Amino acid sequence: MVRRRGQSSIKPGFAGGGQGTSREGLDRMLLKRISMCGFKSFCDKVDFDFGAGVTCIVGPNGCGKSNVLDALKWVLGEQSARSLRGRQMQDMIFGGSSVRKSSGVAQVDLVFDNADRSLPLDHKEVTVTRKLYRSGESEYLLNNSAARLKDLRELIMDTGVGVDAYCIIEQGRVDRLLQSSPQERRMIFEEAAGISKYKARKKEAERKLERTQQNLLRVADVLEELEKRLRSVKLQAGKARSYQEYQGRLNELRSSFAMAEYHRFTEQIQSETREVDACTDKATELRTAIDRDEAETSRGSVELDRMGQELSSLENRLTQTRSDISAQNERIEAARLRIDEQQGQHVRAIERQQTDGDRLDSTRQELERVEALAEELQKQTHDLRARSEELNEKDRELARELTQAQ
Repeated sequence: MVRRRGQSSIKPGFAGGGQGTSREGLDRMLLKRISMCGFKSFCDKVDFDFGAGVTCIVGPNGCGKSNVLDALKWVLGEQSARSLRGRQMQDMIFGGSSVRKSSGVAQVDLVFDNADRSLPLDHKEVTVTRKLYRSGESEYLLNNSAARLKDLRELIMDTGVGVDAYCIIEQGRVDRLLQSSPQERRMIFEEAAGISKYKARKKEAERKLERTQQNLLRVADVLEELEKRLRSVKLQAGKARSYQEYQGRLNELRSSFAMAEYHRFTEQIQSETREVDACTDKATELRTAIDRDEAETSRGSVELDRMGQELSSLENRLTQTRSDISAQNERIEAARLRIDEQQGQHVRAIERQQTDGDRLDSTRQELERVEALAEELQKQTHDLRARSEELNEKDRELARELTQAQ
């Protein structure tokens, strides 16, 4: 238990539980670590390691003890934001401050020691993770594998770990437990004794039994409907048997009629055969005449093919001639376009020549002015050089005089 500094109220902490059917499991199964990142006031990743025998968290007011307890309840499946001291579930995500930006996801990991296989998993450590994104999406992970909340609750049932389990005692809950009714206390004792899982399974079995009874009622209704249909099917079966008897008699009559028709058709075939023989002889004569006509037709076809080839040759020459005419027309049109373009370029060249002439005259005038100015500057330079030489000579004379005077 933890006594808050500056207050007289007592806030118990939490401890790991084990299988309800084994008191040794209750002692060995421990909560080893809680990792939080982006959850409420924990903007950065924070790890809380719990050794054997640790049952509470001590700290001053406002240091985050309640947020650690809220993180434990939240990752174990708490769905009410009010019980986590928030208005909505997005309040569980770090909302930012004056110096830190808000987080996009809240994540809490619970690591349990499963060395004795208290949980039915082949892992020395079991990690339960819950993530909540800013978009509202939430997911549960069991050893970094996606899991359902129902599976997680069934896994930790009767271990003493849960949202409403006896291992998590909030501030003021001790008073509520002392003032609770015998029925409410019985639930705590059942959780500690390890029979709540079986009661939950019993309720689930009763719900399945109720659904099975409803299914049986529906099956009875279906059977009743099928019996009604069966009576109708029996009537249809009687009609089918009568139909088969009449169908057999009809087949006998059809066979007798078919035999009579067979004899009649046989005599008719013999008569038709004689007529076919006569027609065959006539057809032979006609085929001979057709062969003669086909030979004449072949000669005509050869002549027609020759004329067709000549016609194709003439058409090819005509097509070639038309192509040449079109090509010549295109070249004429292209030459006309080039003439028009050359004329336009000639006009532009004349205009540029006039402009360049005017510019040349202006440049010549400017050049003459610059040359006159340069000539004047040369004269001034010559005078200045003469003056400089004169001054230099005078300076040398003064220097000699000074030397002599010294």
